[in-house]
Amino acid sequence: LVLVLGSSVPCKATSPRRMSRRCRRSARSLALALTSAAALLAHRLAPPGAPEAFSCSHLALAGARGGFRQTQASSAPRGAMGGLWTEGSALDRADKRVSGAVFRLRLPEMVELLLSVPGAFMGFPHAFFGPTPLALAWLASPAGGGGRLAVGAVAAFLFGASVFYAGLAGKVDFRKSTKVVLLVMPAITLSLLASPGVTARAADVGRLSLSCAALAVSATIPFKALFDRQRPAAALNLRGQIQERRAALLGSYIEGMCMGGQSRESLPSSDAAVMAANAVLLWRLWVPLPGPWSEWLPGAVAVLFFGLACFGRMYLWAHHLLDVSVGGLFGAGIAHWALAQGFGSRGSHVAASLLIFVLAVLAMQRRTKIFKTDERVATSAQ
Repeated sequence: LVLVLGSSVPCKATSPRRMSRRCRRSARSLALALTSAAALLAHRLAPPGAPEAFSCSHLALAGARGGFRQTQASSAPRGAMGGLWTEGSALDRADKRVSGAVFRLRLPEMVELLLSVPGAFMGFPHAFFGPTPLALAWLASPAGGGGRLAVGAVAAFLFGASVFYAGLAGKVDFRKSTKVVLLVMPAITLSLLASPGVTARAADVGRLSLSCAALAVSATIPFKALFDRQRPAAALNLRGQIQERRAALLGSYIEGMCMGGQSRESLPSSDAAVMAANAVLLWRLWVPLPGPWSEWLPGAVAVLFFGLACFGRMYLWAHHLLDVSVGGLFGAGIAHWALAQGFGSRGSHVAASLLIFVLAVLAMQRRTKIFKTDERVATSAQ
């Protein structure tokens, strides 16, 4: 929301014809900063009695011709948890009816584990801050080049996947290891992109992927709190069926989405937003080897990965069809915006995107308590 509004606010310092492009960007960046500060300030200053789901939901920021205007929250019926989404509404029932075909599926355990790679792992920082940008940078390298990036992408994938699935299996503390990944993975990725032998275009694509992933997650977080929609696993009371209907290794992952604030993070899907953003970059920036399939291959691979991610999120009872569709629109819009504005390929762009990401995650942490211990989460859920 902040990104869309910040880039669409008109600049009135002077005539648009006479205003330089740099001036317009500066004015829009200022609007972006003011919007972010207003939202964070409203969230921090919310009274204790305000709904926990979204304590600044009464601050509706809308792009107007003269800037931003503040409007009162709608008095329409809301969901049981205090958000804008109404559980049991006609739209909710229709969405659950359409999504139910995927919810009821039961695939072999090995297929479930493979599906969890695009459906769970690639939507976490373990992937979108490491293997994914390195892989896209390798694909953007000249034919026969980028060997160091390919090796780095494979190594980052093995490291991230090992930490992710070891956390699900209880071999390591999932929350603590995720904090380490958040600190280490971007630094490793940026250092590999800046290493000798990496072309400027490949490095720009890798940094662009990092920026878009961070911004895609950040843009969905306020709307998750605003809609406050329950995940399918919680809304349909599927927690007791996890062990018999889903792979044992994924049981703790699904069960975690039924506890505390995490159970109300359904709409929109951050994972779908990240995958859509990277799918757009793959489609737009990958130049395969010449051949009869070179024109349609990037788009086909991009659609395949995005489709698998959406199907995986629904199969794991994390999101409905509407959730992944809206999340995909978020991610695709951010990627197109970044490409059109030339944003994301510089180190300063990555730093700004990561800062926004950290602020958004901290705001989400206050609501969902995702980095609290299991006992505290269980207590808050009760």
